[in-house]
Amino acid sequence: MNEIFFDWNDKSQKDWDDLLKGLARTALQQDWAYGAVISGGRAKVRRLVVYEKDQAIAMAQIIIRSFWGLFEVALLTRGPLWLAELSPEKKKYIFQSLQSEFPKRQRKILIITPEIYTQEIYEGEQDNFGQNLCMRQIITGYGTLMLDLGPHEDQLWANLYSKNRNMIRKAEKNAVEVFIGDHNHPYTDWLLKKEEKQQKEKKYQGLPAGLVKAYGEKKPDKAGVLTVFAFIEQESQPVAGALFLLHGDNATYHIGWNGKKGRKVNALNLLLWRGLCQLKKQGVKNLDFGGVNTDVAPDIARFKLGFGGQVIRLIGTYL
Repeated sequence: MNEIFFDWNDKSQKDWDDLLKGLARTALQQDWAYGAVISGGRAKVRRLVVYEKDQAIAMAQIIIRSFWGLFEVALLTRGPLWLAELSPEKKKYIFQSLQSEFPKRQRKILIITPEIYTQEIYEGEQDNFGQNLCMRQIITGYGTLMLDLGPHEDQLWANLYSKNRNMIRKAEKNAVEVFIGDHNHPYTDWLLKKEEKQQKEKKYQGLPAGLVKAYGEKKPDKAGVLTVFAFIEQESQPVAGALFLLHGDNATYHIGWNGKKGRKVNALNLLLWRGLCQLKKQGVKNLDFGGVNTDVAPDIARFKLGFGGQVIRLIGTYL
């Protein structure tokens, strides 16, 4: 593998974004702005681009946290991203080179959640992944709903479950007004406070609400955040809100909040439909709807599945 070169020199945001452009799927955790926001705290970021001769073939953004100065944990989440078709041998070489960059004997721990889906591997290959790298799986695969925004809007509408289409029509008949903005919309802070409260009440943890606006500021042309809000007559505040984060040619559904009055008129159904249509207009190719778990949160899973798409599952997290 003498022709493969590892460039750890920190790329500019433009260079990094240029590499992301055109990839069918990119994860939020591999976006330059995401790393910039995270590194504003106690973490640091290392970015890698792998070249074969003069061609970029892979890229990875790694978040590193130090614990009491005793050891470091390096997180490679949903990466590397493959920029070319590579043989299993070349991918293995890249993973092994990453491991050598964070040697355990120097109290450096590398944890990898590879951007590899169970649908894309042969039977038995998942077990071989850990064995070949002398790594063990510590977390089972994460399932998410991926929606292809490439088809015409009419086809996206036809792909919705019929019950979901009826709810969206009901919201429109109830004169629900939808307003679209970005991270600087007057009601973005309102939505982030709702999300903070929602996280506490439902006992889950996501990207800290305060970092969302910072992500928007870090993106070129301030185009990293899409917000949508639903209003009904005689209400001074939104009855529902949703927020999407854009990365490369992809986006992630990050926040959805629906109040009692919003649920009554199916406001969130309408917001997500209008939101994905707006993302399509902005050139987004795929929308990651986030986790789908029919055992832990069946209602949320059914709601997301109502928008069509394909459930995909990562092969897991390895140490």
